[in-house]
Amino acid sequence: ILYGYIPSKKYLCRNPPPIENDDRSEVMIRNGEDAARLVLNVVYSHASVDPTKDDLRINRSYGHSARSSEVVAQDDCSGALTEVMAARLPRVAQASTEGWVQEVNALLEKRLDSNADGAKVCVLGRLEMSQKRFNTEMDMTHRRVEYIIPADFLCTNNTSKEKRQKYFDSLKCFSSESHSTPSRSKQAQEDRPDKETIMYLYELKKTMQKLTTQVEKLDENDKSAVMEKEFHLQKRKRQRHKQLEKDHKSNPPNQSKQSDSENPPKEGRDGNGKGNGQKDRPQKKASKASRNVLRRRRFHNFTPRLMAHEFLAYRRLDRVYHRGTLRFPDITDSRPFVSISLKGDLFLNGQCCRVIGLLLALVRGVIDPDIVDCIFDEQYPHLVPAPPVPSMGLFAGEASYMAWEGKTKLILCPRNCDRYEGGWRDVNTLEHISNWQQIMHEQLADAWMQEGLCEETGRLVSEKRWTEEVLEPWAERARKQLLDYREWKSAQQKMDEPSSISNPVNDSTLLAEALLPSPESIDATVPKLFEKVLHHLREADRSGNWPTTTPKRQLVMISTQSDNNSTSENDATQESSAGVPAQSLSMAHMIAKSNTTKRSSAYSFAEGEGGASGSFSVGAMPGIQCTQPKGNSMFPELMKAAFELEIALCPDREPSSTIAINRNAQFRPHTDSGAGAGQSTSLIVGLGTYAGGELMVEGEKKDIRYKGVEFNGWKQRHWTMPFRGERYSLVWFTPKGCEGVHGIDLCS
Repeated sequence: ILYGYIPSKKYLCRNPPPIENDDRSEVMIRNGEDAARLVLNVVYSHASVDPTKDDLRINRSYGHSARSSEVVAQDDCSGALTEVMAARLPRVAQASTEGWVQEVNALLEKRLDSNADGAKVCVLGRLEMSQKRFNTEMDMTHRRVEYIIPADFLCTNNTSKEKRQKYFDSLKCFSSESHSTPSRSKQAQEDRPDKETIMYLYELKKTMQKLTTQVEKLDENDKSAVMEKEFHLQKRKRQRHKQLEKDHKSNPPNQSKQSDSENPPKEGRDGNGKGNGQKDRPQKKASKASRNVLRRRRFHNFTPRLMAHEFLAYRRLDRVYHRGTLRFPDITDSRPFVSISLKGDLFLNGQCCRVIGLLLALVRGVIDPDIVDCIFDEQYPHLVPAPPVPSMGLFAGEASYMAWEGKTKLILCPRNCDRYEGGWRDVNTLEHISNWQQIMHEQLADAWMQEGLCEETGRLVSEKRWTEEVLEPWAERARKQLLDYREWKSAQQKMDEPSSISNPVNDSTLLAEALLPSPESIDATVPKLFEKVLHHLREADRSGNWPTTTPKRQLVMISTQSDNNSTSENDATQESSAGVPAQSLSMAHMIAKSNTTKRSSAYSFAEGEGGASGSFSVGAMPGIQCTQPKGNSMFPELMKAAFELEIALCPDREPSSTIAINRNAQFRPHTDSGAGAGQSTSLIVGLGTYAGGELMVEGEKKDIRYKGVEFNGWKQRHWTMPFRGERYSLVWFTPKGCEGVHGIDLCS
């Protein structure tokens, strides 16, 4: 089923109310799930069929149930121009499909007219799909989303009313509709902008390209790029092998010989339609200079749900472009609206709104262009979130199924195309979509105009408030973060100078030395309350028995240089199979993915050596019965002193069940998972003679040196600032499953 939807007016606004999962209303359209559920109910009602539980299971293009992760969920309060949903329905004759669409839409309109608060849902077409394994969510090759925004957002704050109007008049209306009918396509060509506007759009395009992933020449010295290319080639090889096996099963050798004798292959081709040169002579290797690689980027700063070290953050954004300039005389006399499109493989929750927000910040000049390098730099160990625009201008465009179009010989992404005879390419379907697009654009434009205009300046109130409440506060913070990033980058470049190349491992200690004062300048006096614990921490360090850090925890720690004299067992895992230390998160994930022999992270430390990072836990851990970590028996005196310190620091706090003990560890931005999932409020304190090392919680710096600080480690993103010197930290918490267990009671 091909359909589209517009959310209810209650949710189609600049600050929509939060969506409560338990408030299920059949006609209140808040997101794609509500629209899909309504369409299914109406379709089965029209067919007079009682659906089973499996029949009502929603399988739609922009859903996230198949991936079981809300990280890739469609943005709440956003609509869809077209979306595809798979469902098991009674057959309808091809000739009566148009009648079926009209009847279902009449039922939808009747259902929504009652109390849907302006929501609209429209069925646009229907196809019989012979392939039962077709999954609309997982089989998508790429997707397009669109954002309709008033041209006011492209103007600076100090633009006068006259200049603003002159700028509006200079934007000629044009549109680009891939699904338009031939007559409309001709009209769209006649509406192309003039040369002046094209030059403006060209400058806008160059800004947009800074946010996309690019195909680059492969640098053989860039180990992460080389590994990425090798993984891609191996994946394609496996896919070809799987396809050959499938063809072999469907066409056994005996049948193949018979068919070959009846239909001899053409010259230069083998029976499978491939060049027989592959068998007769070795295939030419592409020269190194001609090898290209698609450099994906980490979009962790474009969603509040992901961190840089998580694999889903590593995404493609193929294209950001100005799709059209639109005017709506019935809604506003002369104000133009700009349509911006984004194309990619998969969009994270909140990603599109933040990409548009960052684009506007660059276009309006409120931040320097190198903020793009800062936001995408995966090695920069801090969060620099991009500013989000309101979600009310966002809607899904089309979902592309290129592979399945070839399998089914059907046009599954609606457009004016004669490649295949079947599918959503008929005039009626394309006419429905064009009319539906006009309705959607008008409703979104009306939503932007609801707050009115400023009489003195002529500014749109929604734009003025977004600028004052979101953009300007973000720009003030971002400028400070950009100064820190430049300082960090300068220190990193000094490390990469020829004198430092002999040791390619990214050592956070050297960065800290370049950025921070000497520990000798720090008062080394230890408050009496912390003397006992610090003594036991140093004893554990000197013992050489400091437990190894788990592979999962290593991935959220900054990779540090190991002691060259170390003889630790972990030294063998410090390098990849190619003998190259992990220098980036990309390499870390790829090495870990290809490591089938050892349970190890790509980031490995020489544990037990002074100066190396290390992290382990003591107390109780969740399970069928709360079990005790090995650290309890290895360091009983340290465990007891640490739990006693919690009681001394916060006498009114319920004693925790568990402590995470960290030595010289600098953590990347992360939220606690694993044993920390569902935990209580955490308490942290730093000990030792060090400079820097503050705790950052959602961008707020907190000094924890000999100071107890509480925070929600499960929900709040937190990380460690660079430090220099000897730094220990203790984190007390009670994980889910250990409620009522007090770690102090486990101490003998």
